[in-house]
Amino acid sequence: MPTTPAAFAAYVNRFDGVAAVGLVVCLRSTGELAGIVNLRPVNRDDPLRRAIGFGAFSGMTGRGYMREGVELTLHIAFHRLNLDGLEADIQPGNTACLNLVKRLGFRRQDCSVPPIWIDGSWRHHERWTITREMCYPGILS
Repeated sequence: MPTTPAAFAAYVNRFDGVAAVGLVVCLRSTGELAGIVNLRPVNRDDPLRRAIGFGAFSGMTGRGYMREGVELTLHIAFHRLNLDGLEADIQPGNTACLNLVKRLGFRRQDCSVPPIWIDGSWRHHERWTITREMCYPGILS
């Protein structure tokens, strides 16, 4: 998660709006930033699959903002971008993110996920996926 204006600018500059899409979750009432969601390619061989990443900014957790933001992103992914599926790699101790993907209908994949280098160390992750067909009617209506 970017925590400074410079880090946020660098984060935003990674996205081209086509292959990699970065979105900001904002409060309707104030425009205040609640979090970020991004879609990025998993691999070149499957252009209709993307990884989804998301996170809430400090003070914005536990209020449902990220659930709404990720739901809207799923709608964009499956309707506007016409993607087939999304993958989320989540650290086992990240209960907030795990609970969110479970509530949204993602399913855990029983596969070996290589550790990911984060903040100076290798971290283990679980892979969670959702496809257009798996989405519950509330997202795709």
